[in-house]
Amino acid sequence: MMESRIADLQELEDCNLTVMFFPADPDSYYNRAIVLARLEQKEKALEDYGRTIQLKPGYWEAYLNRGILHNQMGNPEMAMDDMQKVMQLHPTDSSAYFVRGNILYKQKQYDHALIDLSKAISLSPEDDEAYNLRGIIYAVNNECDKARNDYDMAIT
Repeated sequence: MMESRIADLQELEDCNLTVMFFPADPDSYYNRAIVLARLEQKEKALEDYGRTIQLKPGYWEAYLNRGILHNQMGNPEMAMDDMQKVMQLHPTDSSAYFVRGNILYKQKQYDHALIDLSKAISLSPEDDEAYNLRGIIYAVNNECDKARNDYDMAIT
């Protein structure tokens, strides 16, 4: 654990140098944001994802990761906005549908969550987490056969 933290701190130093020498490069900020998020420096990571997007508005991965952070930090509306942007920029990415489906599930918007989770599964049929969450929603809705089928898919 300590070794990985030391490695992350060293990587952060490298990223800081890269940002200093290449301040107009969106990848510099994006890479630093990933390291900052791993180090639980979420506010700073959000800033760097924002800077990435300023420099390259079509950088869908920055929207995705920023949205995931917003969700982790208890800002589901901002996360939903970012997931919507990912869906516009990269409609074949299943992650955005899964994240939005998870947010909708937590908000008890089960019908909308099912739509997003089904879309995530259609884009990534091996996504066991999407099957599991969709199975949970089916169980909540007393659709036991569908829930059982999704649970089976999640564990195979």
